[in-house]
Amino acid sequence: GLCLWDEFPSFVNSIFEEEYRRVMASEEGDGYFEAFEPSLGIWLEARLFHNPSGLSVYLRDISDRKRIEADLLERSHLASLESQISKTLVKGGNLVHILQKCTEIILDYLDILAVGIWTYTSQTEQLELQGLTISQGMKETQNSITDDSENQTTIELFSHHYLSVEGSLIGWIAKNRQTIKNFDVSDEDFGLDIYNQFSNTTDSHNLICGMESNNNIANSKSNLNLTGYPLIVESQVVGVVALW
Repeated sequence: GLCLWDEFPSFVNSIFEEEYRRVMASEEGDGYFEAFEPSLGIWLEARLFHNPSGLSVYLRDISDRKRIEADLLERSHLASLESQISKTLVKGGNLVHILQKCTEIILDYLDILAVGIWTYTSQTEQLELQGLTISQGMKETQNSITDDSENQTTIELFSHHYLSVEGSLIGWIAKNRQTIKNFDVSDEDFGLDIYNQFSNTTDSHNLICGMESNNNIANSKSNLNLTGYPLIVESQVVGVVALW
């Protein structure tokens, strides 16, 4: 056989060495574990067996299985989220309360900083914020753009109650019926690319969700990304959901 440490030097000082030495010290019984190996970029299954000269180690690449398991887990998680949202919508009641509850459910299920839901009125071409939930971590750290006079988080500054479809990213999503994914609010060039796609936008305000852009966004180190989806019912845009 081959020497494990010669063949896989990255195993030194890792869970592989830890488990190897644990099984060796036990002097009886075999070992089994699964771990991700960063240097190889794969998941490995390790089986360890005692033999007269020491320990035999059998490794198997289980990356495909792990991907399938992760995909199934994600689908199950999203199905549960969909079920909770459906139950909330079916209950009926005040629209603001319903959509606020939906934002709370979404934040609880997804690893995000905040979520907001706007409804869209085609007659006025305006969006109205109906629900906004911000994670406790975002509230506590206050490590993004802040307004000292109001002590608001970046999300709260972005989330104006009323937005026009012209001159705001949320409005752009509604007007163009397109999804925006991972919009980096600190990326000045990317922001300009989106801004240039706004039709009939004459001022430099409201680049992100109606927020005045006085270079705070481009100069910040917030690493805050926004993903937005148009809400479409029977081919009609009824609103926008935004995730940070």
